[in-house]
Amino acid sequence: MSLAIVVSTGRCGSTLLSRILHRNPETLSISEFFATMAVAADNQGIPTHEMDGKELWRLLSSTDSIFGAVLRAGWKVPELCYPFDTGRYERESGVPAICNLTLPMLTDDPDSLYDRMAEEVSAYPTRPAAEHYLALFGWLAETLGRPTIVERSANSMMFVPALREMFPDARFIHMHRDGPDCAVSMSRHPMFRHGVLTMGAFMSMDPPAASWAEFEQRMPPELDGLVKPPFDGDRIMEHDIPVSAFGDMWSGMVATGLSSLAQLPADQWMNLEYEELLTDPQAQLSKLADFLGIPSSPEWLDEARKMIDFSRVGAASRLDPDELAALEAACKPGSDMIASLARR
Repeated sequence: MSLAIVVSTGRCGSTLLSRILHRNPETLSISEFFATMAVAADNQGIPTHEMDGKELWRLLSSTDSIFGAVLRAGWKVPELCYPFDTGRYERESGVPAICNLTLPMLTDDPDSLYDRMAEEVSAYPTRPAAEHYLALFGWLAETLGRPTIVERSANSMMFVPALREMFPDARFIHMHRDGPDCAVSMSRHPMFRHGVLTMGAFMSMDPPAASWAEFEQRMPPELDGLVKPPFDGDRIMEHDIPVSAFGDMWSGMVATGLSSLAQLPADQWMNLEYEELLTDPQAQLSKLADFLGIPSSPEWLDEARKMIDFSRVGAASRLDPDELAALEAACKPGSDMIASLARR
């Protein structure tokens, strides 16, 4: 079984790419699986330890995660796409982790697929986490009749070292976007704003917290609603955060991910630039299809072209000149690394 993984900083068109790949009948486009696993593990990274199927299912079926708090706060996050109008779960009572982002992208009836998955996963033997993930992906591919597996999670550049170690034979697609434009998009997204606020609070704690649990215990009351649930969506969106902070975060993720990808053989990874996807979708998607070994039929390419919003560029250019200069400086380390490695 072959596995390809799309890695990115988020806010660079990777969700669009997942939806485009889903329209190709040969592709099992798995959205946000590794992100779901990291969140279910209390944001300690993707679980890599040995476990049995019952433990894996506890993680996949957990309703106690940041996603639930986000839904209850009423944030508008399109990636959380569970169909509340037809599904059996409700925002207040909680949605299983795997149903928030992954299963609704695979089927119009995520509840039924969830029930079948519960029976499958719970029976898995004790083995390393990577073997569980591959087994589950293989089961989904067979169940849904889509043989080519492509996983895509936002913010996954920080996961690249772990993903390379778990899946040494996987191929990687690095999707990237102009740094300042990407940072501006992050600054308008509640999940990224929460992330910047959280990391800023964690890094500034004096003395430093030894763990996330200690950080939550010592967190000052004024951060209630901003960092710790229940969230106050209005306060998070209105809180004064310089856009350059998102540029710093973008550069940090680029450095982590690209440093690891650069160690791979040249034929094991490729770059996909968001702006090039917008300007020439047929050429870029054909290149991607060749890399994945899937057909790029005229019908699929035409359908993909209709899904693309060609106007989504240049947001950073509309900033105040001083703000833009600070943002460009924050993004420069990541932009320089992309320039040196991305166009191999």
